[in-house]
Amino acid sequence: MFFTSCAEKDPDVLVVSARDYLAQGNPNAAMIQLRNALQLVPENGALRLMLGSVLLEVHDPAAASRELRKASQYGETQDSVLPLLARAIFEQGDSKQLVSEFGPQRGVAALSSPQSEAAFKAVLGQAQLQMAHTADAALSFRAAELAVPGYIPAQVGLARVLAIEGDRPAATRAAARLIAAHPESPEAHMLVADLHALDANDGASIVALEHAVSADGGHLPARYALIATLIGEQRFDAAITHLEQARKQAKHDLRIDYFDAVIALGKDDLQRARESSQRILKYSPEHVPSLVLAAAVELRARQPAAAETHLRAALALAPQHAGARRMLVRAYLISNLPAKALEALQPLLIADNASDPTLAMLAGEAFLANGDVREAANYYTAAAESAATKPVAQTRLGQIAMAAGDTQAGLKQLEQVAAADDAPIQADLALIAGYLRGDQLDRALQAAQRFVKKQPNRPLPFQLLGSVYAAKNDSLSARAQFLKALEVSSTYLPAVAGLASLDISAGEPAEAQRRFDAIVAKEPNNEQALLGLADVMIKTGAQASVITETLQRANRVNPQLSDARVALIMHHLRVEQASLALAAAQEAAAALPNDPRILYALAQSQEADGQTQQAIQTFNRLATLEPQSKLLTARLAEEALRAGNMRSAMALYRSVVKQEPENYVALNNLAWAAGEVGDPKAVEYAQRAVKIAPEDAATLDTLGSLLVARGDIEHGVGYLRKARELAPKRSDIRLNYAKALIKAGRKSVARSELEYLRSAAEDPAGKAEIATILKGL
Repeated sequence: MFFTSCAEKDPDVLVVSARDYLAQGNPNAAMIQLRNALQLVPENGALRLMLGSVLLEVHDPAAASRELRKASQYGETQDSVLPLLARAIFEQGDSKQLVSEFGPQRGVAALSSPQSEAAFKAVLGQAQLQMAHTADAALSFRAAELAVPGYIPAQVGLARVLAIEGDRPAATRAAARLIAAHPESPEAHMLVADLHALDANDGASIVALEHAVSADGGHLPARYALIATLIGEQRFDAAITHLEQARKQAKHDLRIDYFDAVIALGKDDLQRARESSQRILKYSPEHVPSLVLAAAVELRARQPAAAETHLRAALALAPQHAGARRMLVRAYLISNLPAKALEALQPLLIADNASDPTLAMLAGEAFLANGDVREAANYYTAAAESAATKPVAQTRLGQIAMAAGDTQAGLKQLEQVAAADDAPIQADLALIAGYLRGDQLDRALQAAQRFVKKQPNRPLPFQLLGSVYAAKNDSLSARAQFLKALEVSSTYLPAVAGLASLDISAGEPAEAQRRFDAIVAKEPNNEQALLGLADVMIKTGAQASVITETLQRANRVNPQLSDARVALIMHHLRVEQASLALAAAQEAAAALPNDPRILYALAQSQEADGQTQQAIQTFNRLATLEPQSKLLTARLAEEALRAGNMRSAMALYRSVVKQEPENYVALNNLAWAAGEVGDPKAVEYAQRAVKIAPEDAATLDTLGSLLVARGDIEHGVGYLRKARELAPKRSDIRLNYAKALIKAGRKSVARSELEYLRSAAEDPAGKAEIATILKGL
């Protein structure tokens, strides 16, 4: 005990211990000892240099860079520090920083040690190559070769210069000479792999990297390059084989855990991916690649708040890390925080990224989420110039056109995109949704059938086709397609939900619940399955307490997501448990204070509990989230309208219209809700909507119905007639027209409309209403 206590206070003993750990292949333990020593002698440059070197070996360049700069500050020579510091900066992906700090314009003197000079200039040359400073890179590589004749990294660099300058044959010959002269050099084989990668020949690149590993099985960079390439090709089993070989050589190397996490993420094993990434961060909390990887895991796990924490830490350490910043933008978009997404995006837009189509797509998503449709369309148009992002960008442009009321142009754009065999699934989904919204069920069916042919090995197309059949009231065909989806993926919840809905319609509620019970038994922490089970229970009249317990289970699975919280609040409201709804809403708002859906549920709960003034304040707070929640506010307004909560819908639609005065859809729905509660401004809202979209059947129908209800029958009938002409297949519009004709005394015309509707109607309730009206004529 006495020896241990003394050792903890003696930096020399700690350094000896660190060296022993390094000799045993345990750099993590060595780092702990070196950090303990630095607690005692923080200005020891040699210790800083040693720790920086170890950090580099375990692939933590950000931390290594800080230690190496301190080593220089505390007296270590440039010969000792600069080659390692250059490598640390380069491995952080910050070539611009390396060149600006140590490039030829800074007049850095040649190092006195030839080996140090060669190592430094080779890394500098790599950074210059990445910045497309090819001539400067060639000079750096030649300086390295001059310092150490035959220096392989310099020769590899010069061959890369030839390839980048377009002289691929000369680069290939140089690589062949290197391999002939140094057949056991993994760097030479890695050069061949890189040349194949430039030709996008990943298969040949993998073969070359396998030669590199065969030439020197102990050369970890070659092994790691091979693992990374195999992962990129999604050959996870082969990557695991090589990872196990690397583990035998360096079981404590943080890169082992890093690749393990990447593979686990690729295989959707989120628990293992999280454990591996957290293991790295335990030893090296400032390891930027692992922070970004941990964020990717949390995003996949639908935990954007946790992802944000990791990404903010990564960007604090590496402000120029574009990948981390892009992921942060996505995290904010997933969290329904588009204003923050736009703020995080700005540094990327300011940088010279104008020709990057993937950034243009991300910018389009951010601007669209903020309701800036014009700017979003500009970015999508730019993205459409690239073959890589053209289909998705054109899909978004089609969706924007439809949202703006130009349905035909939007559908035409989507049809063109979806016609391609390799079209993104977003195009097919948007096209089918567009047909369904327009009541074009036959065209929706054809589009869904084409989608199945394109992707017969995925459950989504079958589930979507089943949904179209269900819309056509063909339950037999719908059931067959949902079952096919489950043949592809036995726990695919949308298909389970589709079958459950058919079961309920067929009078078999127990079978509907059994489907979700089976999923929950298999995956007790599947939040969406629990929500689906609760939904079935609600539809089949289960006891309120049982539904509550199921929803509480869903809440415990993932407290940071709003779905389960909102479902629990709405359940309490549905069974008139206002105080419980309010308590759940207040708890949810404390956990997720800026989530618009939570705020909307809180306002409803306050209203139900008699707290009218507080409800108004909450609705006002929801409105002030603009532009952060513009689109979501519109969706919440639609939910309120469908649920019959007209005053809530009016408050939300007023917010949307205030932000978007030309949004005729919001104006139309506001008019309808206002008409339902007897608001005298209803007709004014409808007139504004018709003025903006005079050929839109829905707005004409609303204005006509409101005018008839107010007693202005002749004008109302005129608007309804035009609506009926524009949308002859819309039975609801034709029924409103027939009712108006009856009020206008034109019973014979009304009778012909009603007779047509009775023959075409499939809904029993609809048929009964039509029969009742006809009987009264």
